[in-house]
Amino acid sequence: VNKALVAEITERIETEESLRASESALERSRLALEQSQEDLRALAARLLTAQEEERRRISRDLHDDINQRLAMMVVELVALDHAYPGTPAGLSSRLRSLQDNVSELSEDVRHLAYQYHPSMLDDLGLVVALQRLVEDCSMRTGLECTFQHRGVPDPVPPDVATSVYRITQESLNNAARHARARRIGVELSGLDAELTLSIADDGAGFVPDQRGGGPTSLGVISMKERAHLVHGVLHIESHPGHGTTVRAHIPL
Repeated sequence: VNKALVAEITERIETEESLRASESALERSRLALEQSQEDLRALAARLLTAQEEERRRISRDLHDDINQRLAMMVVELVALDHAYPGTPAGLSSRLRSLQDNVSELSEDVRHLAYQYHPSMLDDLGLVVALQRLVEDCSMRTGLECTFQHRGVPDPVPPDVATSVYRITQESLNNAARHARARRIGVELSGLDAELTLSIADDGAGFVPDQRGGGPTSLGVISMKERAHLVHGVLHIESHPGHGTTVRAHIPL
């Protein structure tokens, strides 16, 4: 009996030690997974920050260098057309056509520079930049786009302003390209030391997957990472036939 009891006790001790070893291994795995996730988020944050700096540099080069040179070309073409009053009608017409083409190219470059990084976000603040973004979306797409704001502090921290702007930009682009919407409403409010951003459309909607993604999941991931970069959260609500709403809550 004593031998059987000793054997049973020994077996139980070994089982408990095995369980403790398994629990320890699981804990180490959990900690390693959490660390890996944190490392990935830190890498994503660095990539987004580097991307924004590169966009700012490209925007500045486009606006301050290339667009200025195009503007000078237009001035020189106008001067050339006026310098020779007796220029044949055909040549004069071609000069004016060339002026129009260069002016149109200059406008395209200006718009491209604005898309990369809107200077008014730095100069005039988030509210003005969002108002311009929404108006630009309405003009480009023909959709009814509106913007409302209340209680937004001035100024908004630059990193928060950039994240809110990019989330809005991505949401508007998604709605215009994929949602088959007629109306898009953008709202930004500041309350209790928090910014709340809402972009709602009346489009086709979709069924979000378990990760909250949809037809443009890469864009969704980018928006969520931008919110997380400034310690915020982003949620997407959508149902087929009932539109989509993107909401971000960002602490100040």
